[in-house]
Amino acid sequence: MVSTTTCKTRKYPAIMSPQDGAAYLRTSRSSLSRWAHEGRNPALVRLGGQYCVSADRLAEQVYPYPDQVMASKDGQGYVDLPVLHTVSEVAEALHVTDLVVYRAIREGHVYAVQIGKRYLIPDHQMGNLHEYVGYTQLASYGR
Repeated sequence: MVSTTTCKTRKYPAIMSPQDGAAYLRTSRSSLSRWAHEGRNPALVRLGGQYCVSADRLAEQVYPYPDQVMASKDGQGYVDLPVLHTVSEVAEALHVTDLVVYRAIREGHVYAVQIGKRYLIPDHQMGNLHEYVGYTQLASYGR
């Protein structure tokens, strides 16, 4: 299910610095470095003596469909990446518990990116999550 709502995005250079990459992924630079050494994230590339974040490869992780990945690239060295939200932020915004958000991810109603042990939800999935929360609340009234 693809959400038709507009998505908050921000332009990032095709190669992001470790600081910018860590800020976008909502993690520390040391975690980013550890994942790079372990080979746990394909978006991390080695340039010179440091690891950087490839926004092109990151787009492949945060957008579930190839046409969204292609649309995110502007051909001038920049990539539009969606704002990522933590599970807690999303749950607070929708006035539900974290468990409801995790259940929506587990059941496949919402696409989320797993970064380390956490899930980050791209902004374009908020509509799907809102529909899921409304459906589960309606279903609970019938019990």
